[in-house]
Amino acid sequence: MGYLGGIVLLLAVYVGLIAGEGGALGVPTDDGLNIRVVALVAAAWFLVFAVPMFLVVPETPARPDRPPRLGVVASYRKLFTDLRDLYRVSPHTVYFLGASALFRDGLAAIFTFGAVLAVTVYGIGAGDVLIFGIVANVTSALGALVAGRIDDRVGPKAVIVGSLAGMLVVGTVLLFVSGPTMFWIFGLILTLFVGPAQSSSRTYLARLAPRGTRASSSGSTPPPGAPCRSSRPPSSACSRRRSARTARA
Repeated sequence: MGYLGGIVLLLAVYVGLIAGEGGALGVPTDDGLNIRVVALVAAAWFLVFAVPMFLVVPETPARPDRPPRLGVVASYRKLFTDLRDLYRVSPHTVYFLGASALFRDGLAAIFTFGAVLAVTVYGIGAGDVLIFGIVANVTSALGALVAGRIDDRVGPKAVIVGSLAGMLVVGTVLLFVSGPTMFWIFGLILTLFVGPAQSSSRTYLARLAPRGTRASSSGSTPPPGAPCRSSRPPSSACSRRRSARTARA
């Protein structure tokens, strides 16, 4: 649904605000006003579709015995304590949290600087960047769908490693080619690996994280109180269960 929403919004702003001179709405292009309006439209889009979540999704009642709120310093102290406790129970989860933080930053860099490089280095027209974004979203979604089948057969780790390796190879090729045509070809091939890297990262963490910690681990923040840590080091029974779960993942 995220890909679909992005495609619909990109099409809407391209037709309404970008195509030709100010799009179908005829927004003035002086000082890039039509581009500035795109940011406002995106913010309004996000706000409108966030409202149903606040109105429909039930909120969990607050526990009467919940711990007090922590300040900034105490929060970071608690974070590192929780990471230490999670490492004792499931070290591979902590390893993956660190690794995924690194390659997610790389994916964010692609999203952030891709359009800049397209215009300033490869000569893509400013309006054509949005068209590329639409096609890239479709390509990335198709890659995620295909990778989902592979994920079911061989597991998410192979999909993640293969996707990152594919992006490295295609990114290296992009260093040595030039022109809009080459950017379209290899840029779309690169986006084919973006969706699988993102989607399989989530499924891998869901399989790897200890039960009861999956939601918080998805935010790269382990919860206070990972299961099976009543003794330090964990009991032998807990260790056997943890090892078996890790092996299956």
